[in-house]
Amino acid sequence: QPGDLDLNFGTDGISTFGETLRHDQARSLALRPDGKIVITGKVSSSSGQDNDIIVAQLLQNGLLDSDFGVNGVTVTDLGGTSDIGQDVVMGTGNKILVAAGSNQSGEFQAALIQYDTNGAIDASFGNSGSVFIDLGDNGSGILN
Repeated sequence: QPGDLDLNFGTDGISTFGETLRHDQARSLALRPDGKIVITGKVSSSSGQDNDIIVAQLLQNGLLDSDFGVNGVTVTDLGGTSDIGQDVVMGTGNKILVAAGSNQSGEFQAALIQYDTNGAIDASFGNSGSVFIDLGDNGSGILN
């Protein structure tokens, strides 16, 4: 709903985290039933030549949830040069399901990754926590 910034959220109404010199991006967010905010997107290497999936969890006040991942953040490398979390939804049992894209040596794949409530990959989902769908060399649209 439209309105003024909530100055009690983050710092003066804005929550930021990560490196400011890299090309990190938030792509999607979901609200947990307890009001926490889950965000997915990409985090770039310091050289900018590789992207990995980022999943972060914020408390209702906009600060990173230190009980999630490592200091509020989980980074997942699917082995591709461009791994990007595109969308996030809350799944069964309050688990986190991330739809992602990955460039695996020129072969584009869609991936689903499931995380436990604490940010760890749920190894009981798919093949050790993920499911891949090969999109061939014409599937580059998933990485946009």
